[in-house]
Amino acid sequence: FAINWADAPAPRAIWPPRAGATRYPIPESFSFSSVSSFRKCPLEYKFRHLLKLPSPGGAQLSFGNTIHKTLELFLKIWQARLRSTQGDLFSSGKSGKIAVPTPEELNAFYERNWIDDWYDNAVQKKDYRVKRGPAILTNFYEHFVASPPKPKYLEQWFKIAMGPYKFVGKIDRIDEAPPSPHPLPAGEGSQRQGEG
Repeated sequence: FAINWADAPAPRAIWPPRAGATRYPIPESFSFSSVSSFRKCPLEYKFRHLLKLPSPGGAQLSFGNTIHKTLELFLKIWQARLRSTQGDLFSSGKSGKIAVPTPEELNAFYERNWIDDWYDNAVQKKDYRVKRGPAILTNFYEHFVASPPKPKYLEQWFKIAMGPYKFVGKIDRIDEAPPSPHPLPAGEGSQRQGEG
């Protein structure tokens, strides 16, 4: 059994909307999740973003939010420690070394932010909580200690104008870039392509 898509009828657009259909205004702003939702399934977009119907949770969502919040708090502690040493102009006897948050601090954030909802059963919950979570945190911590980042912004909201609309979102982390070994000569970076 095979389907010849060339012979299939073309989908019909339902535009303009049929008489009596509810019309929804075009939102003033869009996010990655709303655009993604619309591209996947316009009806899902309608339910989630226009009608604001709650969507059911799931193990991946609960676990993902737990890990996200854990890393966010860990990085905020690190960011605060970096900033506190930068403000110390007079070396008041400090070694200048910044205390990296410990694995115990990371695990405490994990336990404190654990979301206990939406797991199918106790076995699945234990798998996420006891095996997957600690494995992810161990991997994160090893990479973190090997090359500690310098986060400039954490959980930073943004808004980009696109004609009369806006694209909005949140960036989890923006790190300070290390100094370039080949800086641009003065003035080169400010010219637009084709000028000069």
